[in-house]
Amino acid sequence: MDPRRRHLLRLMGMVGTGTALSGLMKSFAQDMQQCSDTDVPSDNPMNCSPPAPSGPPVPFTPPTGPTYPRKSAFDLTPREVDRFRAAYQAMRDLTQSNPQDPRGWLQQSAVHCWYCGGGTDALSGPEIHFGWFFLPWHRAYLYFHERMLGQLIDDPTFRLPYWDWDRFGMTPSRQAMPPIYTQGNLSSNSLNDPFRGASPIQQMPFTCSNPYLTYRVLSQSSFETFGGVPNTGNPRNQGQLEATQHDRIHNFVGLGVDAQGKFNPAYQPLCGADMGDLSTAARDPIFFAHHGNIDRFWDMWKNFQPGRENPTDDFWQGQGFLFYDENARWVSIQVSDVLDTRNLGYTYASLQTSLPPKKPPLTAPKLDIESAVVVSGKNGIPLKPNGNTYKVPLKYTKIKNPSPKKYFLKIQGIQIAPDDSAQAFVFLNAADNPALELGGGDISQGVTPSTLQQAIASSSYLGSIGSVRSRSSLVHLHKNHVFGVTLEVPLDALYLTLRKQRIIVSIVPVNSLGQPAGGDISFQSIVFEARDPL
Repeated sequence: MDPRRRHLLRLMGMVGTGTALSGLMKSFAQDMQQCSDTDVPSDNPMNCSPPAPSGPPVPFTPPTGPTYPRKSAFDLTPREVDRFRAAYQAMRDLTQSNPQDPRGWLQQSAVHCWYCGGGTDALSGPEIHFGWFFLPWHRAYLYFHERMLGQLIDDPTFRLPYWDWDRFGMTPSRQAMPPIYTQGNLSSNSLNDPFRGASPIQQMPFTCSNPYLTYRVLSQSSFETFGGVPNTGNPRNQGQLEATQHDRIHNFVGLGVDAQGKFNPAYQPLCGADMGDLSTAARDPIFFAHHGNIDRFWDMWKNFQPGRENPTDDFWQGQGFLFYDENARWVSIQVSDVLDTRNLGYTYASLQTSLPPKKPPLTAPKLDIESAVVVSGKNGIPLKPNGNTYKVPLKYTKIKNPSPKKYFLKIQGIQIAPDDSAQAFVFLNAADNPALELGGGDISQGVTPSTLQQAIASSSYLGSIGSVRSRSSLVHLHKNHVFGVTLEVPLDALYLTLRKQRIIVSIVPVNSLGQPAGGDISFQSIVFEARDPL
């Protein structure tokens, strides 16, 4: 066990007492002196491998008994808060009493590490981010984690809460971390985590979550653009839910970059906040509240408009994942087992969210537009610190009836270093709106936090590019976690109201504080694609 974690356990009364606090502070100071943006921090897990099972996995069996709601972390009663903290304290205690028990706190956090880059020993499981296994895998992970916590306190009614950061105008504000995770110290609050970057009362920037981002995510008409496409091949295509609020809130709580988009220990105390790195994110209890809301978004998307469907592909629905359950049994669970939360014994107390004001229905333009390459670079095009903007003329013909074609914008071959966090917004024809002050079409001349916020709230906002760093995913060790990503978003009628017979594509990178700032992002091409209906 690394020194920082050992000191942390002592502080919690899990390894002993004595001069635990002073030792912890000394360890922190040493780490700060040794930390740099090219070092693997000393607390990075060496080994995320799960304990070896005693035999083959048993098939998943749905739980019996009533279905109970998962509630907002802001709405828990005092009794529910007490049992929640007691459950996590019991899980932390299990790490000390039996470190190899898969239900213990550090073993539970290692599950996520294993599936998203692994430890620095170069061993890891299959990558479950950047594709269509992102949602079902995390749903299964939270389910087994929830069952373990309930059993540890002998309470079958126990359900994990969620952090509803999508709700606005609430008291207390949902744009700061729920107080139950931040009040008190570790000796009295097992939900706390000293390895956080955001302060307890810090409000997340507008670029992390807002009604416009929520609407754009929920309005994705297909699971592929909402939740991702197959996790195979190169490039991959992450869904907009993962690329937007998922990544941005991980990076907000982790605060992983400075104003230039570079790793900065000043924003990540102790050489890196847990949530800002996929290999350590699940060491922070707030990870499970954050992902509870991501899971809730899946149900919200299904109910947002009629006709929403999950993939029916046998390969997707039959995909199995392996977890230890609340009885420490090795269990195989399939995607088809988790499609309905009632099959897992829970629902969500509310699927209400905050959305922007409704706009008049759009009328499809009576045009037939040809596909076009906006920009292409064989060796990759780096994203500039203040953004890239490209103009391209489009060829089209007018027709009597609205076009039956479907139109998409694709940014292909996106490359993000695995040890870097990256966030960027994509806009279409934002420079046509003088109010956005985008420098006459050159976005690098006029982007400010204010104009960026206006652009996100405008009809020009298309989608997001995002990632959360994984310091364990060193290129020379984890080549299976280095791959290209494609952003694909559908274009509705409003975006196809052609002005001057061309489109303008703008990509603006931001840091964890919502400031326009570059990151280590490149891409190979931007394509405007017209597809005939199936």
